[in-house]
Amino acid sequence: MTFGDGSQADAAPTVGTGAISGVVTDGTTGAPIAGALIQLVGGAGQSGARPRQMTDAKGRFIFTQLPAFRDYTLVASPVGYLDGGYRRPPGAPALVRRGLKDGEWFTSGNISMYRPPAISGVVRDERGEPLVDIPVRVLVSTRIGGQDRWAAGLLAGRYVVHALSTQHPALSTTDCIMGSSETAD
Repeated sequence: MTFGDGSQADAAPTVGTGAISGVVTDGTTGAPIAGALIQLVGGAGQSGARPRQMTDAKGRFIFTQLPAFRDYTLVASPVGYLDGGYRRPPGAPALVRRGLKDGEWFTSGNISMYRPPAISGVVRDERGEPLVDIPVRVLVSTRIGGQDRWAAGLLAGRYVVHALSTQHPALSTTDCIMGSSETAD
Protein backbone atom coordinates (compact mmCIF):
# COMPACT_ATOMS: atom_id res chain seq x y z
CA MET A 1 0.00 0.00 0.00
CA THR A 2 1.31 3.45 -0.93
CA PHE A 3 0.28 6.54 1.03
CA GLY A 4 -0.39 10.01 -0.50
CA ASP A 5 3.07 11.22 0.56
CA GLY A 6 4.75 8.41 -1.42
CA SER A 7 5.70 6.33 1.65
CA GLN A 8 4.73 2.69 1.83
CA ALA A 9 3.17 0.70 4.63
CA ASP A 10 5.22 -2.16 6.07
CA ALA A 11 4.54 -5.35 4.20
CA ALA A 12 2.93 -8.19 6.11
CA PRO A 13 5.46 -10.76 7.32
CA THR A 14 6.33 -13.24 4.61
CA VAL A 15 5.13 -16.78 5.24
CA GLY A 16 7.69 -19.35 4.18
CA THR A 17 8.35 -23.07 4.33
CA GLY A 18 11.37 -23.17 6.64
CA ALA A 19 11.64 -24.07 10.32
CA ILE A 20 14.14 -23.63 13.13
CA SER A 21 14.01 -25.78 16.27
CA GLY A 22 16.24 -26.64 19.19
CA VAL A 23 16.52 -27.30 22.89
CA VAL A 24 17.56 -24.91 25.66
CA THR A 25 19.68 -26.58 28.34
CA ASP A 26 21.66 -25.66 31.44
CA GLY A 27 25.26 -25.34 30.23
CA THR A 28 26.63 -26.88 33.43
CA THR A 29 24.24 -29.76 34.10
CA GLY A 30 22.79 -30.38 30.62
CA ALA A 31 19.26 -30.36 32.07
CA PRO A 32 16.52 -28.88 29.85
CA ILE A 33 15.23 -25.44 30.80
CA ALA A 34 11.44 -25.11 30.70
CA GLY A 35 9.79 -21.70 30.33
CA ALA A 36 12.71 -19.90 28.65
CA LEU A 37 11.65 -17.04 26.38
CA ILE A 38 13.10 -17.61 22.89
CA GLN A 39 13.13 -14.78 20.38
CA LEU A 40 13.82 -15.17 16.64
CA VAL A 41 15.46 -12.10 15.13
CA GLY A 42 15.58 -11.61 11.35
CA GLY A 43 13.55 -12.68 8.38
CA ALA A 44 12.36 -11.05 5.19
CA GLY A 45 9.37 -8.76 5.63
CA GLN A 46 9.68 -8.66 9.42
CA SER A 47 10.05 -4.98 10.19
CA GLY A 48 10.33 -4.98 13.97
CA ALA A 49 8.18 -8.10 14.45
CA ARG A 50 10.15 -10.70 16.37
CA PRO A 51 8.50 -14.07 16.87
CA ARG A 52 8.73 -15.27 20.48
CA GLN A 53 7.75 -18.37 22.35
CA MET A 54 8.41 -20.24 25.58
CA THR A 55 10.21 -23.56 25.76
CA ASP A 56 8.17 -26.60 26.78
CA ALA A 57 8.86 -28.86 29.79
CA LYS A 58 11.72 -30.53 27.88
CA GLY A 59 13.31 -27.20 26.88
CA ARG A 60 12.18 -27.53 23.25
CA PHE A 61 11.10 -24.79 20.84
CA ILE A 62 10.23 -24.55 17.13
CA PHE A 63 9.58 -21.66 14.75
CA THR A 64 7.71 -22.67 11.57
CA GLN A 65 6.58 -21.06 8.31
CA LEU A 66 9.81 -19.07 8.08
CA PRO A 67 10.88 -17.42 4.82
CA ALA A 68 14.38 -18.00 3.45
CA PHE A 69 16.77 -15.51 5.04
CA ARG A 70 20.55 -15.21 5.31
CA ASP A 71 20.97 -14.46 9.02
CA TYR A 72 18.43 -15.49 11.62
CA THR A 73 19.48 -15.16 15.25
CA LEU A 74 18.03 -17.03 18.24
CA VAL A 75 18.09 -15.26 21.61
CA ALA A 76 17.12 -16.91 24.91
CA SER A 77 16.16 -15.23 28.19
CA PRO A 78 15.34 -17.77 30.91
CA VAL A 79 14.70 -16.53 34.44
CA GLY A 80 17.71 -17.13 36.68
CA TYR A 81 20.20 -17.39 33.78
CA LEU A 82 22.40 -14.99 31.85
CA ASP A 83 20.92 -13.96 28.49
CA GLY A 84 22.38 -15.88 25.56
CA GLY A 85 21.76 -17.31 22.15
CA TYR A 86 22.49 -20.02 19.61
CA ARG A 87 26.08 -21.28 19.90
CA ARG A 88 27.08 -18.50 22.26
CA PRO A 89 29.58 -19.57 24.91
CA PRO A 90 29.66 -17.55 28.15
CA GLY A 91 31.42 -14.22 27.68
CA ALA A 92 31.27 -14.29 23.87
CA PRO A 93 30.72 -10.80 22.45
CA ALA A 94 28.23 -11.61 19.69
CA LEU A 95 25.52 -14.06 18.72
CA VAL A 96 25.89 -16.39 15.76
CA ARG A 97 23.62 -15.85 12.78
CA ARG A 98 22.25 -18.79 10.80
CA GLY A 99 20.89 -18.73 7.26
CA LEU A 100 17.78 -20.68 6.25
CA LYS A 101 16.72 -21.83 2.77
CA ASP A 102 13.19 -22.42 1.45
CA GLY A 103 11.87 -25.72 2.80
CA GLU A 104 14.83 -26.22 5.16
CA TRP A 105 14.28 -27.36 8.75
CA PHE A 106 17.27 -26.45 10.91
CA THR A 107 16.97 -28.77 13.93
CA SER A 108 20.17 -27.84 15.77
CA GLY A 109 19.34 -24.39 17.13
CA ASN A 110 20.35 -25.60 20.59
CA ILE A 111 21.18 -23.03 23.26
CA SER A 112 23.20 -23.66 26.43
CA MET A 113 22.47 -21.22 29.24
CA TYR A 114 24.58 -20.40 32.29
CA ARG A 115 23.60 -19.15 35.72
CA PRO A 116 25.39 -16.12 37.08
CA PRO A 117 28.13 -17.06 39.55
CA ALA A 118 27.26 -17.05 43.23
CA ILE A 119 28.88 -17.82 46.55
CA SER A 120 26.76 -18.56 49.57
CA GLY A 121 27.40 -19.50 53.15
CA VAL A 122 26.79 -18.74 56.81
CA VAL A 123 29.01 -16.63 59.09
CA ARG A 124 29.34 -18.39 62.47
CA ASP A 125 30.93 -17.47 65.77
CA GLU A 126 33.48 -19.60 67.66
CA ARG A 127 30.64 -21.74 69.12
CA GLY A 128 29.20 -22.44 65.66
CA GLU A 129 26.22 -20.11 66.13
CA PRO A 130 25.12 -18.11 63.04
CA LEU A 131 25.82 -14.37 63.20
CA VAL A 132 23.53 -11.68 61.76
CA ASP A 133 24.22 -8.24 60.28
CA ILE A 134 27.86 -9.07 59.53
CA PRO A 135 29.23 -7.33 56.40
CA VAL A 136 30.77 -9.82 53.98
CA ARG A 137 33.10 -9.02 51.07
CA VAL A 138 34.04 -11.33 48.21
CA LEU A 139 37.35 -10.62 46.48
CA VAL A 140 38.93 -12.47 43.57
CA SER A 141 42.65 -12.95 43.13
CA THR A 142 43.75 -11.21 39.93
CA ARG A 143 46.99 -10.07 38.33
CA ILE A 144 47.15 -6.31 37.66
CA GLY A 145 50.31 -4.63 36.36
CA GLY A 146 52.31 -7.80 37.01
CA GLN A 147 51.31 -7.96 40.68
CA ASP A 148 48.78 -10.11 42.50
CA ARG A 149 45.83 -8.02 43.73
CA TRP A 150 42.36 -8.63 45.21
CA ALA A 151 39.41 -7.23 43.23
CA ALA A 152 35.62 -7.35 43.48
CA GLY A 153 33.73 -9.51 40.99
CA LEU A 154 32.53 -13.04 40.39
CA LEU A 155 34.43 -14.65 37.55
CA ALA A 156 36.01 -18.09 37.61
CA GLY A 157 38.95 -18.06 40.00
CA ARG A 158 40.20 -18.25 43.56
CA TYR A 159 38.25 -16.10 46.03
CA VAL A 160 38.59 -14.74 49.50
CA VAL A 161 35.39 -14.39 51.51
CA HIS A 162 36.04 -11.93 54.32
CA ALA A 163 33.57 -11.24 57.14
CA LEU A 164 34.16 -8.10 59.18
CA SER A 165 32.79 -7.76 62.69
CA THR A 166 33.55 -5.44 65.58
CA GLN A 167 31.86 -7.93 67.91
CA HIS A 168 33.95 -10.85 66.69
CA PRO A 169 37.35 -9.50 65.56
CA ALA A 170 38.73 -13.04 65.39
CA LEU A 171 36.73 -13.88 62.24
CA SER A 172 39.14 -15.00 59.59
CA THR A 173 39.36 -15.05 55.84
CA THR A 174 38.30 -18.24 54.07
CA ASP A 175 39.48 -19.33 50.64
CA CYS A 176 36.98 -20.86 48.25
CA ILE A 177 37.36 -22.00 44.68
CA MET A 178 34.53 -20.98 42.30
CA GLY A 179 32.76 -24.03 40.95
CA SER A 180 33.97 -26.45 43.63
CA SER A 181 31.75 -28.23 46.09
CA GLU A 182 33.46 -26.60 49.05
CA THR A 183 31.27 -24.50 51.35
CA ALA A 184 32.23 -21.29 53.07
CA ASP A 185 30.57 -21.98 56.45
